[in-house]
Amino acid sequence: MKKLLTASAFLTATSLLGMVGNAQAATISALTGYSTMGGASTGMQVRVTFADNTTSTGVWSAVDFYSGAASADGWTLFQSGDTFGNPWTFSNNSSKTISSLFINAIAGSTLFDRTNPNPGTTGSAAGWDFTPVSGSSPTSFTYSNIVNLVGQPAVGDLYAALTINWDSGFSTGSNLSFIADTDSAISVIDPSNPQPVPVPAAFIGIGLAGAFLAKKEISRRQKSHKA
Repeated sequence: MKKLLTASAFLTATSLLGMVGNAQAATISALTGYSTMGGASTGMQVRVTFADNTTSTGVWSAVDFYSGAASADGWTLFQSGDTFGNPWTFSNNSSKTISSLFINAIAGSTLFDRTNPNPGTTGSAAGWDFTPVSGSSPTSFTYSNIVNLVGQPAVGDLYAALTINWDSGFSTGSNLSFIADTDSAISVIDPSNPQPVPVPAAFIGIGLAGAFLAKKEISRRQKSHKA
């Protein structure tokens, strides 16, 4: 059962610079659905870059049907339940400060589904942009590698990868809880090793207005589940 976030959860978030990078594209043959659980993204690649420019990579694996995680060298990324409304948790228990987190979702036959355009790609339903809920909020986030269905142009809501950046660092002992909706895909034609190449898109204000719109999206999505 979905855990629904209240408006108060969004008051802890700040305004972030959202970006998109379309240097490469990825093509899929179909979407399997839009209620993607944490346990459905086995193989997704997660890379952490530390403040000293060294990196650490983990591979996503299922904990159970609902939950999944990736971890390495003292950091952990965990998610449980439908990613539309159920938060991810990123924890740094390493001995180093982290500067960025890169999630190559398409490596696990998973895609990030953004709030707009809505409706977006056929079969994707409503999406939800990266939204900090609690913890050490990042400076910016970048969606990269726009995704299209084979034989159709990209609509602009689906992306293969997400990068989260902290200009001042994500220090040892820090945690971040965030929303980032995902969908599941089959027959990935071109995973193309997504690399973020940011192009400024827009400032996304996160507050009461964002919470109100998000709750409307949840209500609409719940109705589509029941239909």
